[in-house]
This record gives sequence, C-alpha cells and structure tokens, in this order.
Amino acid sequence: MKATAQQGFTLMEVLVALAVLAVSMAALIQTAANNASNAGHLRDKVFALWVAENRLAELRVADTWPDLGKRSGDVEMANYRWYWTQNVVKTVTSDLREVTVEVRKKPDSELPVSSLVTYLGKP
Repeated sequence: MKATAQQGFTLMEVLVALAVLAVSMAALIQTAANNASNAGHLRDKVFALWVAENRLAELRVADTWPDLGKRSGDVEMANYRWYWTQNVVKTVTSDLREVTVEVRKKPDSELPVSSLVTYLGKP
C-alpha cells in the first residue's frame, strides 16, 4: 500500500499561528491606544499654547504697561475651559518687563499644560 501525502496544517501549526496572531494583535491594540492618548495630549498642548499666545497678544496691543505681579483668569477655547496665570516681573532694563503666562486645564493643577515667556517694552 502506498501512503498518500496529506494536505493541510497540523493542529500544532494552527495553534502556533493563532498564538503569534494574538500577540501581534495585542501589540497593535496597545500601539493604537498609545497613539490616541498622545493625540489627546498634543491637542491639549496646542490649545493651551493658543490660549497663552492670545493672552500675550492682548497685552501687546494694550496701550498700558502690564502691572507687576500675578493675575489669573479663565477663557473658553474649543469647548474647554482653560485657566491662565500671568506673572509680570521687573527686568534689569527699566524699559522692559518679563511676562510669563501659564495655562492649565484645571485651576488647581500643579503643572501647566503650556507656558510662554516674553518681554514687553514700555509703551
């Protein structure tokens, strides 16, 4: 009697292929989740930067020099409430003031989402 060649995969080959596929899919899902998280973080950074830039633009177009010290407020952008803190300090040059604007998503957050520093000249 002559043995005929069988076609197809053994059970072990199928199980190994499924295990490799499962590990690959898990890694793919984790990567997709990380990308979604990073996209949200980058969106927040961009909006916070825009809030800080808008605050500095308001100071630049004002006819008066900003008062020394801290000031804070909030603004809505992209359906989110953003909380900004502005700190104005003297510099060694009497005609310049250093302005730092920090933006947070929550008023009690310790770390800002974005922070900008600029120098304003005496008007």
